[in-house]
Order: sequence, then structure tokens, then C-alpha cells
Amino acid sequence: MILTYVTHKKWVFKDPGIKIIGLQSHIAYCDIIQGFLGKNKMLLCSEDDYSPLDIGKTFDFIGDPLLSGDITKKYMPHIVNSYLTNLDEENRNKMIKSFYSLESILQFRVNFTGFTFT
Repeated sequence: MILTYVTHKKWVFKDPGIKIIGLQSHIAYCDIIQGFLGKNKMLLCSEDDYSPLDIGKTFDFIGDPLLSGDITKKYMPHIVNSYLTNLDEENRNKMIKSFYSLESILQFRVNFTGFTFT
């Protein structure tokens, strides 16, 4: 896939995944964000054979993750599913052991302070 910021060099993305675009120009930054949001025509997206693609359907633009609200709601199920699918037995056992250890520590602290939860 090819992403082009008009009048600048093209970016070629070979693999899907998270992409971070860093810029020093405030003007270029605004142009690119507005392009991803569909507010200008400064970004062009195409296949490797230069057939056009719709930027809104091709990219899932987040912007600044700290300012974009709770993005974990959208991506966390996919992250957890991918993690659990690729988890081997040894690491799964380590996680279970760690969970039981944490549970024991929490139960001790709750009982020690006199609080009980039902």
C-alpha cells in the first residue's frame, strides 16, 4: 500500500499494523490529520499498482492516543484474544501461578486488616 502526502515523497507500507508518522512541520501535521479525517485532499492512498483506495476505509486513524478517548474498548478484545491464542503452556502456567500468588496476598491483606468482602 502506498500513502502519499501531496508534494512529498510517498510512504510504502508492506505489512499491516500500527504505523507512527512523526513530523516536524506543524503545517504538514495539520494537513495529514485533516487528510485522515477526510477534511482535505492532501493524502492519497493506493495499492501497489496505484489503484486508488479510500483512506477512511483503509486506515483506522487514532490520532493522539492520549487525547482520543478510551481506545482500549475498541482494541482490547483483539489484543487479549491474540495474546491468549499465541500463549504456550509454560507461560500459561506461569500466569496461573502468578494469579494464585496475587490472590493469596490479597486475601491475607484483607483478613489482616479486618475487612471482609462478600
